[in-house]
Amino acid sequence: MIMDIMERLPKKVSLADLTPRDGFQSESKVIPAEGKLYIIHQLVSAGFKQMEVSAFAPPKFQPQFRDWEEVVKGLPDRDDVTYSYVTTGKKATERALAAREKGYRIDRILMGILPASETFNKTVMGMTYDETWNWIGETVKQAHALDMKVNVFLTGIFSPPDPREGEVDLVGRALDFMDRLLDMGVNDIEHPDHMGEAAPHQVAAYFTRVFERQPDPNLHIFHVHDARGMGLACYLAALQAGVNRFETTLGGLGGWPANFVDGVPVPGLIGLKEVSRRPGLVSTEDFLVMLDAFGLETGIDLVKTLDLGRMVERIVGRKLWSFCLGTADRPGSGPLPKHQRYETESR
Repeated sequence: MIMDIMERLPKKVSLADLTPRDGFQSESKVIPAEGKLYIIHQLVSAGFKQMEVSAFAPPKFQPQFRDWEEVVKGLPDRDDVTYSYVTTGKKATERALAAREKGYRIDRILMGILPASETFNKTVMGMTYDETWNWIGETVKQAHALDMKVNVFLTGIFSPPDPREGEVDLVGRALDFMDRLLDMGVNDIEHPDHMGEAAPHQVAAYFTRVFERQPDPNLHIFHVHDARGMGLACYLAALQAGVNRFETTLGGLGGWPANFVDGVPVPGLIGLKEVSRRPGLVSTEDFLVMLDAFGLETGIDLVKTLDLGRMVERIVGRKLWSFCLGTADRPGSGPLPKHQRYETESR
């Protein structure tokens, strides 16, 4: 049984850390640019090659990222690292493209479309589906002309549809959207569970259908907000289904954009509110410890990452959700003892 599980796992896993962007967007205080850059530099030092570093949302909606220009100017000058930014709406996308034209390191942008509900699409993006498709098509052409990569995330795959829109085949619509986006030239697709509503068997079934239609694993990224404590189980199910690209945050930070920052109310996502006590992503530290236990290659220094997780707790001023940020090497912290790991060579 154990060997069957191991044989279904990929030998190498690509992990993107989203702490400076998704991790901080829900914080009620602004993290200084120096703090964000400290994290980014330490992530690069630990071996991360993929990360989200900021967002281009208008500052009145997300004041956490009004310092994007200062952050971009301070990024490590590494050609082997991809710096990504969220540009959910038209104005944010225009700002990102303009920054790239000025020579800033805007390597990759993330755009969104929500298969769960056109109503939510209008709330978050201010556009109908047809308008969104036109916007994505135009943006892909512009971004590729500037040698930028484009990702689109399919929010709502595992969440119930808007009751005002009747019953919707969420998975079927997400798969149709995936095919259409890849035909348009989008570089990769993020398949997120922003509400943390997926169960492992649903994840396995979903990605089985994904790979039947689009079998290249480099096209697909899994991203789970661990609202119900099933994040690692869902990631294991995705690994066994063939996914090898994942996203996490240090300490399990993250959630929807804050609507109260540094003592000032901000619009946030109007009409929406967090529904979870624990809205953040799967913890980077916990997922790396699991991958280390399986003996899977990541290219990331686990000990450096754990040290950075403890520093992030000091930066945000509270203890975070990672199980592996204990007070000592054992128990409940750090890598598993070597005799408890299943090394890659044994598979």
